[in-house]
Amino acid sequence: MRKSTQLFMVLLVFFLLAGCIPQEEKRPRRYTLYWPDPPAAPSLVYKGIYRGEAGIASTAIGVIAGRIEIRKPYGIAASVKGDLFVTDQFHKAVFKFDRAKKKTSTFGQGILRSPMGIAVRGERVYVADASLKEVLIFRDGRLSRRFGTGILRRPSGLAIDMSGRVYVASTFGHSIEVFSAEGEHLFGFGEKGVEEGMFFLPTDIDISGRKVYVVDSGNRRIEVFTLEGKFMKVFGRGLIPQDLLGRPKGIAIDSDGNLYVTDALKNRFYVFDRTGKLVCRVGRKGRGRARFQVPGDVFVDRDDYVYVADQVNGRIQVFRHLKAD
Repeated sequence: MRKSTQLFMVLLVFFLLAGCIPQEEKRPRRYTLYWPDPPAAPSLVYKGIYRGEAGIASTAIGVIAGRIEIRKPYGIAASVKGDLFVTDQFHKAVFKFDRAKKKTSTFGQGILRSPMGIAVRGERVYVADASLKEVLIFRDGRLSRRFGTGILRRPSGLAIDMSGRVYVASTFGHSIEVFSAEGEHLFGFGEKGVEEGMFFLPTDIDISGRKVYVVDSGNRRIEVFTLEGKFMKVFGRGLIPQDLLGRPKGIAIDSDGNLYVTDALKNRFYVFDRTGKLVCRVGRKGRGRARFQVPGDVFVDRDDYVYVADQVNGRIQVFRHLKAD
């Protein structure tokens, strides 16, 4: 038998046998993601990437509103009706997602310059604009009032308490400024420094009951105050080195009192329990599921869905808090 014939027979047998060997799937399986890792009981589950016109979708990237899509989302809020609002610094606008009607729209173009934090109370949408150094109030997509001029210095996050008072993080002012619902300046608290009760570049606020939680970004910690601005406690530092907050940005609180804090430097978010103990950390740099590139704000709605603004990836990633049995 010629060598060429022998080589042909060897190759033929090889390919025939290879056809009997199970091949690894080319497309990876999409397992459900839970946190924290076993053996701890899961308290958080990944739900997908948010799309305004279709609710939550696990594969869509970006959100379409007319002919534009989210490019650099930062602030997130929701109305009592369930409408979702997202500030977009690229488009200098606010995206409104009417989930009941499955419609999307935008407003604020031509007015906003650098929209960041956002909060909703009734028909009013409050937007902190870092460049304008003001908070702007919109109703039905139209500007109705603005306030904070001469007081706020690069305002970023904001929150509203049960009485309607508006708490604004004046980032370059290193303080929290408090206004009435109509925009009258009531008082402020905090000053630049590293001691407890002081701030260095605060970026976000959330309110739970009678407690005000402030992201003290420059000092890499979370500080807690009363509604009147009296210091209570601090946490977020003193963890093991790899879990130290790098550049915390946003904060939100779920119905069980757990705190969610985004970290723009480490491209993740942390979950702390109501005592300040670390429960888990979620994410790393990337474009896949539960991967982030410079996360901004985080928001928790009434159903304990957790929305995270994934800025550079141009999307809102969605998780859900699982209540213990």
